[in-house]
Amino acid sequence: MHSFRKYIFLALSVLLLASMVLPGVAGATEKMDGSDRITVIVELQQEPVNVAEAQAASTQSLFGDDVESDIRQEHHQFRSALKPLQASIRYEFRHVFNGFSVRIPANKVDDLLTIPGVKAVYPNAEFQAASNGTSADGDSAWMHKSAYSIGANDLWDRGYEGAGIKVGVLDSGVDYHHPSLKGALKGGYDFVDNDDDPMETRPDKTKPKKDGKEYHTTHGTHVAGTIVGRGNGDHPGDSGKIRGIAPQADLYAYRVTGPYGTASQEAVIRAIEHAVYQDQVDVLNLSLGSDYNFQYSAQSVALDNATKAGVVVVVAAGNYGPKPHTLGSPGGEEAAISVAASSPPVLTPVFHVDGLYRKFFPRHATSSPILAVDKPLEAVYAGIGKKKDYKNKNVKGKLVVVSHGQISAGEKSRNAKHAGAAALIICSDLAPYLHGEGYEFVPTYGISGDDGIILTNHIRSGSVKKVVCTNIEEQGLWSGSARGPALPDYTLKPDIAAPGVAILSSVPAWDGNYEHAYESFQGTSMAAPHIAGAAALLVEYSRKNNLDLSPDEIKALMMNHAVDLVDLKDRMRKRYKLTEQGAGQVDLKRCVEAPAIALVQESASVTLKDNPSAPFEYETGSLSFGAISSANTVKKTVRLKSISNARQPYSVSIDWPTGGGIVTSSKATVSPGQTFDVRLHIPAHVTGNYEGHVILKGDGGHEIRLPVSVYVSAQSEVPVLEWLKVSPDVFAPNGHPNHNKTMLSMQFNTKINDFKLTVLNLHEHHNNSNVSKKQ
Repeated sequence: MHSFRKYIFLALSVLLLASMVLPGVAGATEKMDGSDRITVIVELQQEPVNVAEAQAASTQSLFGDDVESDIRQEHHQFRSALKPLQASIRYEFRHVFNGFSVRIPANKVDDLLTIPGVKAVYPNAEFQAASNGTSADGDSAWMHKSAYSIGANDLWDRGYEGAGIKVGVLDSGVDYHHPSLKGALKGGYDFVDNDDDPMETRPDKTKPKKDGKEYHTTHGTHVAGTIVGRGNGDHPGDSGKIRGIAPQADLYAYRVTGPYGTASQEAVIRAIEHAVYQDQVDVLNLSLGSDYNFQYSAQSVALDNATKAGVVVVVAAGNYGPKPHTLGSPGGEEAAISVAASSPPVLTPVFHVDGLYRKFFPRHATSSPILAVDKPLEAVYAGIGKKKDYKNKNVKGKLVVVSHGQISAGEKSRNAKHAGAAALIICSDLAPYLHGEGYEFVPTYGISGDDGIILTNHIRSGSVKKVVCTNIEEQGLWSGSARGPALPDYTLKPDIAAPGVAILSSVPAWDGNYEHAYESFQGTSMAAPHIAGAAALLVEYSRKNNLDLSPDEIKALMMNHAVDLVDLKDRMRKRYKLTEQGAGQVDLKRCVEAPAIALVQESASVTLKDNPSAPFEYETGSLSFGAISSANTVKKTVRLKSISNARQPYSVSIDWPTGGGIVTSSKATVSPGQTFDVRLHIPAHVTGNYEGHVILKGDGGHEIRLPVSVYVSAQSEVPVLEWLKVSPDVFAPNGHPNHNKTMLSMQFNTKINDFKLTVLNLHEHHNNSNVSKKQ
C-alpha cells in the first residue's frame, strides 16, 4: 500500500449555461441553479452477494441468508433517506456491485454522501468500443495466423478448444445469424433496449454519422468471432472462414453499446451483474474504453468483485498510445487482465558468423526474395561495392560485404547482382534504401557500422569464411496501443499483449449474404478477445487436469510465461517498456507446459469519506511498487505454487538497472508452496521510473519472469488535479442553441474542499464570473 491515501473521486461536470452573466453578451440574464437532473452511481458499504458467497466458499464457512437480508435492509434504508433529495432510483445492484444508479438534481449530489451507509458516489461515465477501425491496406488480415502466434493451435492439438466454458462479451451486441457464430450463442441480454435480443444496432438511412461514427454497429460481432468463431458453421471442414481462439466455447452476448457505439457505466454494471449472477460466466471480455486514466470507477469495483466471484475478467488497454499514461478506464483496473495490442510478425534475418560471439541483426531493405536460410555462404569483402571492387573477385553464389559511402545502396546492390552475388550486406548505421524495382537487386541487408568493422576485419583476416542466415519471426507493439501506468496508483499496466492489428473476423451482413461478412479491424479491442479466448482454453485445461486455478492464477500463468515484444525499428531490437507491453505477448504453449506459477500478493486500500475501507486483496503476475518516495525501503511477497507433480526448487535472480536502487530477494532458492519477499531499497538521491525482472529458474529449465516497476520521487505525491477538459473551449452564452454552453470535466486524485472557476471574455481579458463548488 502506498504512503499516500487514495480517495474515490467525484467527477464534476459543470454545465456553463446562458445563465452565466458575461458583460457585453445580450440575453445572458438567468442564474444557474444546478437543478439539471443527472445520473450517478451510488455504492453502499456491504459486500455484494456473490462476493460474500465466494469468500464463504474460500474459507469453507457457511453462506447464510443473513447476507442478503443485510443488503436488503441497507437498500431499504437508502431508499428512505433518498426521498427528500428529489431523486429517483433507476436500477438496483446487489450481486457484484452493492448500490444503485440514481437520477438526481446536480446540486443534490453532495447530499448523497451524507446518507448513512453510502460508501462512494461515481459519475455515470461513458465508454466506447476500443477499436481503431479497419486496418491499413498494407496490413494483411491474419486472424488465422494470430491464433498460431500465441500458441492456440498447440492447445487445440492437445484437445482444448474451450468446450463447456462460458465467455461473456460486453459490447455492441452480436449478429448471431453469422455462419462463423452458428450455434455459439447460448444467452445474453440487451441492456440498451432492455430485451432478450442482443442483436447489433441495425443500419438506419435516416441516421447520419455522428463524430465520424456510423449509427449501426459491428464491433461486438467482430470481437465474438475472435473468441468463439466456429469457422464455417454450415461447413465445419471449411478452413477459409474465421476460427476463434476458443472455437468450442459458449458465447453470452451483452449489448451495452447502442447506436454510434457508446455505452454508459450504468449499462455496463447491469451487464456484469447479469453475466456473473444469472449466467455464471467463466470469462468476461470488455473491449470498451474511455479517454480518462483512472482506476477507481464504479465499473472497476464491479469488475474487481467479478474476479473475486471467480470470473476471469479481460479488458482492453485503450487506443490512445504511444504516449505514457494513456490507458483508458477500465484498462487500469486492478484485478482484470489489461491487454496491449501487438503488431503482425515480420520475418527478420539473423546472420550467424563462425568464430564471433555475436549474431548480426541486419535490416532487410529490398523487395527481393529473402535469402534462403540455413545454407552456409562463403563471405567476401568487396570494398565500397563499386564495379571496380569486383575485379578479379569470384563472388558468384557468395555473400558480399561492403562498406558504406560514395555510391548509393541501390547501386551497390545492382553491382553485386551483376557480379553474381547471392546476397549483400552493407555496413552502415543508416538502413539501406533501394530506389528502383526489386528485380534489379540481390537480397540486401544492413548492419551497424561497428558490427560491420568487426565482420569485415574477420573476413579480410581469413578468420571468418562462412556465414549462415536464419530467418526468425518477431513481433512489435502497435503504436496506438495505450501505455501505462494506471493512475492514481501508478500500477504497472497493461498486464500482457496479444495480436491487435489486421485481425480478420466476423461482421454483420445486413442483407443476409454472409459470403464476404468478414473485415479486418485493429486496436486493443481486437487484442483483448485473444486473451479472453486464451483464458477460456486455460480454464478448460485447469478443470480437465483438476488444477482448480483461480482467475488470479490464470492471469499470473499467462504473465509468468509471456514473450518480450521488441521494437522492430530499433536495430539492436530493444524490448519495449513494461508499461507499454506488460509482461509481453501471451504464449499458451509455455503456459500449459509450466510446472509452477509465481504470484505477487497485492492489496489496494481506498479511503472513502475520510474512513479507510478494508483492503481489496488479490494476486497478480507483476511486482508493481507504484509511486514511492526516495530514501525508502518497500517489499512485496511472492508465492510459488506447483501446478504439476514436480516439486523442483527454483533459484531467484534479479535483473535490475544500475542506479535504480537495489532489489533483493529474501531467499536464493524457493520451492513450490513457499513464499519469499522482494525488497526494493531506494537511496535518497534516486528519482525516476525503473523497470526490471525477478527471474525464477527451475532445475528442469523452467523459467518464470515477474516484471518489476517503481516510480520514485522526492516525495511520493500524485498531482491533485489529473486532468481538466473544456469542450468546446470557446462558447457564447447569447441564447444561440449551438454555442451557449460548454462542458467542463476534471479528475481529482485526492479529496478537495472547493475549486474556483474563472471565465474570461476573449476581448476584454478580465475576470467575469466565478463558480465555487464544494466536493
